[in-house]
Amino acid sequence: MVDPMSAMPRRVVLDHETLSSCAATDPVEDWRRKLRNAGVLREPLAHHGLSAAPSGGDGAKVSVEAMAEVQRRFYELERADEALEAILGWSQLAWVYRKPLGILAAATLVGVELMGQVAILFGILGVLLGMLLFNPARRGRAKRRRDKAAEALSAAVQHLMSQSFIESSDGVIFEAAPHRAFLVRRVEDLRLERAGLERRQAELVHLRAQLVRANEALGLPPEDGEVRAVDEERARLEARDAGLISLEQRLERQLDEFNQALERLRLLATREALSRKVGELLEERRGDAALRAAAEIEVDVVAIHAEMTRLGVRLSDADLSLRAALEAEAAARGQSTRLIVETKPARTT
Repeated sequence: MVDPMSAMPRRVVLDHETLSSCAATDPVEDWRRKLRNAGVLREPLAHHGLSAAPSGGDGAKVSVEAMAEVQRRFYELERADEALEAILGWSQLAWVYRKPLGILAAATLVGVELMGQVAILFGILGVLLGMLLFNPARRGRAKRRRDKAAEALSAAVQHLMSQSFIESSDGVIFEAAPHRAFLVRRVEDLRLERAGLERRQAELVHLRAQLVRANEALGLPPEDGEVRAVDEERARLEARDAGLISLEQRLERQLDEFNQALERLRLLATREALSRKVGELLEERRGDAALRAAAEIEVDVVAIHAEMTRLGVRLSDADLSLRAALEAEAAARGQSTRLIVETKPARTT
């Protein structure tokens, strides 16, 4: 029996939380594990044939091309790491030989068999060859190449983390939505801030009641200067809460619109992937629809961050790398970061 789900295209959804944990100082094994868990290495993209120079109308790699760039940079890091490990291995081998060679050399002074002398000779030649081929200068150059490759990979990951897209490529649907994650975190931050304000308001209400009761028990006017100070603080907190509510509602509407746009783009990308399987040539209509859907949504990361800072909202630190990547990208472009989608021509077999 044929599985009806087998006809559905494969989907790769990037995990930006895992990507945000990547660091240039990570060992290559950690890079491989993180990139695999994040979905970046799940599908080979080397066939895109990217060069080191950025592409795209705005001078930067976007969408699946950004994933392919991360893969290419990772493989460069692997090669540089292997070369460095090989040099370090030979160097360590040369050092290991020195101690036993010293003992054997001393033994030859009191006389050893010819075979022992030959072994010493070959050992000394091996040490000299190792020192010649794998000298400190060569190790230094190899380490610099490895560090440079790690920095380039880290930069490529940061750029990938700033891209929101849903794209079909070779029958596979790739999805990344860091801007949605950004909006979700900002809404969560606002709700936490408002919860703190509610607790503060409850404390002030209780304190005011205690002050009034104490004044009445002493035969004093119920409302004195301290009671009025509490009322002023409550009014200030209410005004701040109103500003937070307004921003939360606006971000929730934007998040809802973003989710609707994502769902629309998922359908378009799925249709694109399916059409490739049957050889349909409908790229122009699908591409126009995708562009119209993508043009509906913008996430002005810098403006949102600035407004939340103005309102004194404490931002969660769990997504520092993601927020930094989005804000840097938006600032570099000098405009709102737009959700993008790209469809590629379907190919027939």
